[in-house]
Amino acid sequence: MGSISHGLLVFWCTWMRAIAFCTFQLLLGLSLCLLKWPIRNVIKLHLGMHSLFCLWNDQSGRSKNILKRV
Repeated sequence: MGSISHGLLVFWCTWMRAIAFCTFQLLLGLSLCLLKWPIRNVIKLHLGMHSLFCLWNDQSGRSKNILKRV
């Protein structure tokens, strides 16, 4: 029963982190557009941040798997 609740907690935290990150990116993008940034630069910034977020999720998943093996 404990592993089910732990799994739900991990699932919940992952989605909350993703929603918070997407909200941050949306607000940042809108702010930069209002400051007259070229849309191409806003898109590049968004894609770069998305890549970093995916890398961060991948690394945190790997570290959890390593901890489970030990």
